[in-house]
Amino acid sequence: DEEVSIDAALQQEPGEAEDQADFVVLTHITTERAVQSAIQRISQLESCEAPVVMLRVERLS
Repeated sequence: DEEVSIDAALQQEPGEAEDQADFVVLTHITTERAVQSAIQRISQLESCEAPVVMLRVERLS
């Protein structure tokens, strides 16, 4: 819906004392506006219990 395409995803198992898992998504090239819109929608999901954080990744080659 937001014109964001997933390139890769990684979910790490929670530690023994944790009840949440980290979920990392890398996207194909897109606009920041599209990513921010997707983040807003993801943040509203009942299953999203922690703040969503965006880190920009740029290719050096």
